[in-house]
Amino acid sequence: MKNTALMPRLLLTLLLCACTARASEDAGQLLQWNFRTNESFYIDKYTEQSILKNGILDRRYSIKELSVLELIGVKNGNQLLSGVYRSYERNMQLTNGPYRLTTEYPLFFAVSNNGILTVPENAELPNIRDLPFFPSGAVRPGDRWSHSAYEIFLFTPPIRVPFMVDYEYAGRETRDGIDCGRIDFSYTLDFGNTGGDMDVPNRFAGTSTYSLWYALKERAPWYLESTYDIIFIYADGTAVEYKGDLTGHYYRHKRYHASDRSVLLKTVRKALGPLKNTVTVGTNDRGVVISLSEIFFDFDSSKLSAAARQKLGKIGALLKKNSGFEVIVEGHTDDVGDADYNQRLSEDRASATLGYFVRNGDIDPGRGSYLGKGELEPAWPNDSDANRRKNRRVDIIIKQE
Repeated sequence: MKNTALMPRLLLTLLLCACTARASEDAGQLLQWNFRTNESFYIDKYTEQSILKNGILDRRYSIKELSVLELIGVKNGNQLLSGVYRSYERNMQLTNGPYRLTTEYPLFFAVSNNGILTVPENAELPNIRDLPFFPSGAVRPGDRWSHSAYEIFLFTPPIRVPFMVDYEYAGRETRDGIDCGRIDFSYTLDFGNTGGDMDVPNRFAGTSTYSLWYALKERAPWYLESTYDIIFIYADGTAVEYKGDLTGHYYRHKRYHASDRSVLLKTVRKALGPLKNTVTVGTNDRGVVISLSEIFFDFDSSKLSAAARQKLGKIGALLKKNSGFEVIVEGHTDDVGDADYNQRLSEDRASATLGYFVRNGDIDPGRGSYLGKGELEPAWPNDSDANRRKNRRVDIIIKQE
């Protein structure tokens, strides 16, 4: 049996696209990639995935993904995009509580009008490339086309698996009250790997199907649905199967600038009132940060103290009022004691803090996540008792991209 905790997650893709609509369905729709210089492009996706080993359920978990992209230029007809990708996870067999942040990865690539990606060498993401691909001319209901694509599976070294994608334009369709054009597409994997490493599959097989809706008036994607069933087969006969259902929402937002962050900082400080004397409030390149000291927890524990719950109510009201932002709760420790223990304690404290906000309805579970950093990111040198106390903290980060 292989350790699936190290397996790459499947289909955590950046299906980023927009369309321009002509006056009528008869004239057809021209589908193209289209980004705007004054906006950020957000992709929220949720996946419920099951992993089976030799047909027996091994694990079920929920994955949340957030990608934020900005147009930074145009070169040789390609749009140059920069941004960030984050992946979050929760084990559905254990909890329906907050998500844990598992991956944060910078993005930089180029995309043609048709959807062909140019990705720097050695970049891992986007891991599914040249999907979707759009014809050069307008499409009408029933039009079909095919084009090649490939996926990068993140083994060591990464494995490039090519496949052919079949598309059909289904026509105009109302989705959630929005006038959209729908494209259906699918592909089959059947790829043999001859690398010979026992820890790497020697065959990839399976299918993926998609439906993608475009808001024609807004010239932007609106909603995505996908189902996949992919099997990795190893040399010893072990079959690891990944099955999942994915939904995605797409939206645009004005770009945030340093001035926006300073305004939010003033708002946070004003909302916290006297509480700002018992917490530290500041900014960094990730957003506005509220740092909670160790006094919010019982000694050597992740249990919130009674006094902390009262203070967290004030912070929770602030987060609820600013519900449009992503919130990440990070736990930190000093360097005293076992590193593995410190890592677990930092995760437990971050999870407990976020869980408090989620249970009180202050944060939508889809907008909040937690992460333990252990002793890896001290705010102060660990050279005195006073500094170590400052490093034993939980940071609440209100993200502004």
